[in-house]
Amino acid sequence: MDKEFSKFYIQEKKHYWGIWSNGDKEPLISGMDAVKSNSLQLFEKLQYQLVLDIKEDRDPTINLKKYYQYIETGHCDSELLRIHINLTKNPQDYKSDLIQKTIGLAHNLRSGDTAWYYLTDKDDRQSDYRKLKINEEKAAYLQSPTNISKQRYLDMFTERFRPQVEALGYDYENDIAGLLTLSPSTETIIKK
Repeated sequence: MDKEFSKFYIQEKKHYWGIWSNGDKEPLISGMDAVKSNSLQLFEKLQYQLVLDIKEDRDPTINLKKYYQYIETGHCDSELLRIHINLTKNPQDYKSDLIQKTIGLAHNLRSGDTAWYYLTDKDDRQSDYRKLKINEEKAAYLQSPTNISKQRYLDMFTERFRPQVEALGYDYENDIAGLLTLSPSTETIIKK
């Protein structure tokens, strides 16, 4: 079957999205980091919304800016910031200090189960995480919304969306990460 797109973006081999010439079809998104199995639910929704906005000739930076600001100000629903990852082996079979091992052992997970965690400051030399010795305490730290690292989420957000935004001709720093102009309390938050 020939694939005919009216708009197409390729980030790298096997990482692309396309809007079909026949506008009736849903956009095709393949291999993009924001829709991988170990990605954030929020990024999956934003990736789809970005492509849908382009398909509908809407400014794709509006929703991206809004959610960048939600993360930056701490107003984003923590459920949307969970990273889900499938265990491909039993937790004890992972190398030490991997999140799959820590959370898997703490919750008696097995190969095929799904673990979740938040991006935290666990790698920071001053982090309380470094002082923890048992898996249950480490897992609790990684799964507590109070330990969320806004900067790590903003860095991940930028890594995922900056190339796409700039390829579309927008200035990421001014159009997405610029000064706050939206009030998080008056905007609708994407719900599960």
